[in-house]
Amino acid sequence: MKRLFKYIAAVALMLPALMVGCTPDYTTPDQGQLPSAQDFNVTIQVDQETNYVTFTMTNPGMVPMFIFGDEKVDGKANKTYAYTGNGLSLRFRDAGVHTVEVKAYNAHGVSVGSKVYEFTLENTYRDPFDATPYMTALANEWQWDSATDGHFGCGSIVAETGQANPDNPGVDWWKCGPNGKDGMGLYDDKLTFTAAGEFTFDPGEGGTTYVNWGVAASGLYPGNYNNDEQDYQAPVESFTCSYTIESNWNDAGIQELYLVLEEGHNLSYIPHLTAINEPRYRFLETNIPNIRKTLSLINEAPTENGGGGIAWKYQFTPAVQVLGPEEMLAGTTGAGKVWVMDSEAQGHLGCGDSVDNAAGWWSAPPGDKAAYGLYDDEITFYPDGKFVYNPGPDGKMYINWGVTAIGPNPGAEPDIDIDWTLTESTYEFDGSTITLAPNTPMVYVPSDYVWENPVFHVKSITETQMVVVADNPGCYWQMIFKARDIEAPNPDIPESLDPSAAGNLWKGGYEVTYWFANNDWAQIANPDVEVDGTTYRITIPEGMGSSRWQGQMAILTDINLEEGKKYDFQVKLYSETDQGQVITIKLCNGLEGSNDDPFFFDPMVGITSYETTTYINYGFDGKVVTPAKLVLDFGGCAIGSVIEVSDFVLQEHVE
Repeated sequence: MKRLFKYIAAVALMLPALMVGCTPDYTTPDQGQLPSAQDFNVTIQVDQETNYVTFTMTNPGMVPMFIFGDEKVDGKANKTYAYTGNGLSLRFRDAGVHTVEVKAYNAHGVSVGSKVYEFTLENTYRDPFDATPYMTALANEWQWDSATDGHFGCGSIVAETGQANPDNPGVDWWKCGPNGKDGMGLYDDKLTFTAAGEFTFDPGEGGTTYVNWGVAASGLYPGNYNNDEQDYQAPVESFTCSYTIESNWNDAGIQELYLVLEEGHNLSYIPHLTAINEPRYRFLETNIPNIRKTLSLINEAPTENGGGGIAWKYQFTPAVQVLGPEEMLAGTTGAGKVWVMDSEAQGHLGCGDSVDNAAGWWSAPPGDKAAYGLYDDEITFYPDGKFVYNPGPDGKMYINWGVTAIGPNPGAEPDIDIDWTLTESTYEFDGSTITLAPNTPMVYVPSDYVWENPVFHVKSITETQMVVVADNPGCYWQMIFKARDIEAPNPDIPESLDPSAAGNLWKGGYEVTYWFANNDWAQIANPDVEVDGTTYRITIPEGMGSSRWQGQMAILTDINLEEGKKYDFQVKLYSETDQGQVITIKLCNGLEGSNDDPFFFDPMVGITSYETTTYINYGFDGKVVTPAKLVLDFGGCAIGSVIEVSDFVLQEHVE
């Protein structure tokens, strides 16, 4: 499989000179000026309604480190050693006395000692439950996940909890192997849920479903039962009924979800009469993206056949696999998906009085903000919950004039650009709402409230476009994004250019220079490079930084490009390791002191493991340059991975 990046014209971007050194001023560490814990001035504000706690250190020149140890942050075991920065806001769900250990650092180092603070929460917080995202995830036609081992089974119930054995729920006594109930009237059953709360059961072509032998005595489901304690097939009718999803918080503070049907209705297999009279099934998996792919349920009601309880497991899969909102947002390869503002869309930025009218007061026409640092910004969502904001080559982020939490406060219109750097953070997406970590930008920052509470309603999402609305009570802000990596196919652009063609100006044997640096921008040793003709295999060295321009490779060609002509360029990238959208490709002026003068510049190109990324810039304009220089930057690539660079083409454009 090939990933093809196609560009029609050069990007006219002026960048600082590549490989130009600078000499920063360093503070000479002085042990006598280290922060001292006894001098700390820390305030802790508790919102007793929401259980959000805000931590602030007011000591000038100090950066706080808030350490929570075994405390549960937002209901989950704390996995972060230390949170840094002022104005940190976290939620602690359980009532009681909590503690935080505080250290700090300044230009001279980390504090001598630490200080422990206590704060008290009066109430245990539980999220208000909204079933809508779960019902949206269920909206599909489902069938038994028959090819999966353990898709069906039964097991023990723990007396203390009344629930299945958590070590192997619903299958610790018996589990069905792949297709183990083939021919039993089970696998052709169809279950259809709608987002509006309607459930339809269809027993399939045979008109039967599978029934537990203990139900036969009731006479409600007569069939081919032979009184030998064997489950059997019974004819059943199709039906449609309502369903609900209910929430319960157990004693351990864990939210449980239940699928509940109307009384008297079955969910395919009928294990006992209680499952008909009280059809209630607990979700074994409550993560919405996972629910869309696999619906795992368990019935834990007491049984009539023998008394006591049996936990029965049901596992279904969509009858037709379709991309869900999560795959549309973050892609399917694991390499992340890049979005940019859809500057040509009416209302790509706008505001209004509600989520549904988020561009009703003002709606930006196409290209309205071209003079600001907005349209080159990129946001990348990864399937594992990682989020990256890249302010683009200009290093500018566009903010509302009223924002005071970051940057200068203009105090009056208009909105302004501020300097910003690449930001890595996290996100959660339930199919209808994107929630970023506090103090994380989503391109435009409309208010301090959104900066501290970055919640975005997803009004619509497809593979190519996404409309979001920032939750900002009183003035809701709309943004429209387009997927950067998905473009309409252009039949005029070839899938690949031929390096062996007579018109290829790239002959190889060129001088290559390297400049690799760590995260402090201190130069490190050059990478190991294997050269085979015009193929380079670069091993990403230990210690290389994660920012752009910290892994530079420059190929100094002898190719002269002429003004008035158009050219095509190609390079292919390959690695056995996923490389996120972090590779930069730039063709520019190679003369010393030229300040690079780029023909084109494309940041954040990625590689999916074992797939070739073919980068083509097709038909860009030439100009008087002697000679051309190609810069490849690998800053942020996986340490130790090998990246193969090959199939260079630089030729006059062929119509």
